[in-house]
Amino acid sequence: EAKSLDFEFEASDYSHIDFGVPGLVRLSGSVLNEDKPYIQANLGINDFFLDSVVNVASFFVSQDQRGKLESLAAKLSSYVTTNELYFATNLSSISYNVDYWILADANNDDNLLIFSFTGNETTVNLSQFDLLFAGQDIQLTAGLDVDEEYTQALFNANISVNAVPYSIAGSYTFGSWLSLSGSYGLLASVSFDGEENLLEGQFQMQELPI
Repeated sequence: EAKSLDFEFEASDYSHIDFGVPGLVRLSGSVLNEDKPYIQANLGINDFFLDSVVNVASFFVSQDQRGKLESLAAKLSSYVTTNELYFATNLSSISYNVDYWILADANNDDNLLIFSFTGNETTVNLSQFDLLFAGQDIQLTAGLDVDEEYTQALFNANISVNAVPYSIAGSYTFGSWLSLSGSYGLLASVSFDGEENLLEGQFQMQELPI
């Protein structure tokens, strides 16, 4: 007979009530005990300021470290985050999904990060990464696929920096070989099997717009 345990946790933060709404963290999920345990969980964070997270962490460190965290909290006091995360595992495999993750500067609309990704134990897919910061506009999508033996990885990325596009793809054989190809004539390879642990490789690119 299968047994299931449901759990739920919720916390609110009123330290930035001037923002208009309290920060909220909600964690819920279940643990199913069959032939293999199965755990799934949802984490939702709404309008939660980063300095509140750092201030909570400061309670669990030594006095020497507390001052550093308090200084960090002051630097992060205007940054607020909202996200939705799903996670599931049977302790031999794992899957996760972030529908959206937003990090914003409440004092500056030009500082903003939005990203989303999915993955499991061998793949990661970054479907959105939009960053506005210090006058820069960066957009990125990327993927990573590792074989089940964890001997080789394939990867690709498409990036736009202030509307200038770049793309790159390649493969990495763990501890042995790295090859790259991409925009503007990019071709590169690196061998990690050189004598006396020296790297050997080649690199070429026709141009690099900036």
